[in-house]
Amino acid sequence: AGFHDTIATQYTGLRAQQELEGQFVNVEGAEWPPEYFDDSVFFSAWPEALKCKVIAFDPSKGRADRHGDYSAFVVLGIDGDWNLWADADLDNQRPIEPLHGTGGRNAIDDGIALCLQHRPQAFVIETNGFQEMIAHAFARVARERGIHLPIYTICSTTNKEARIRSLGTYFAQRRCKIKDSVGGRLLVQQLSEFPEGQHDDGPDAMKMAEQM
Repeated sequence: AGFHDTIATQYTGLRAQQELEGQFVNVEGAEWPPEYFDDSVFFSAWPEALKCKVIAFDPSKGRADRHGDYSAFVVLGIDGDWNLWADADLDNQRPIEPLHGTGGRNAIDDGIALCLQHRPQAFVIETNGFQEMIAHAFARVARERGIHLPIYTICSTTNKEARIRSLGTYFAQRRCKIKDSVGGRLLVQQLSEFPEGQHDDGPDAMKMAEQM
């Protein structure tokens, strides 16, 4: 019962059926077949010989974003054979900066911690609209702490679904692995339900990282 309850809090909808009941779910209208996201897509330990590592952050605070959308970090590595290796940190209740007096999780602390852990060649932030201020906030806090962040920004002008759809080649050719973590499995959930799922913040951040 404890395991069931824990999984139930991490997954929603059709993905919960697959995780809890062993159903191999085919989401009607999904972009990619479910076999792209079976257990073979997961990895447990990062390869040692990655050629490059990038972290992308989608704040999901723009005008078009829905209530409950996730602030999404995706860590993406590429190896010598141009295979992708990814992990994600997705949170739908995480503020950008620390809330006064709470000391709880926030995107700036989490993003800086990820950069210190993975030492990426680039930390790319989506800056559509007022989101450019978020990049400035990351730079300010990192500077105050004496930390160098290799910040780059992307202002996305093309349709989000079209951007995410371009990742399909990697899955079709089995050239993408995703870490078997809570965030990685939530990323797989969003990918497997795209574009019919409630959220696509993880896939959007993954595309930003791949583009970088």
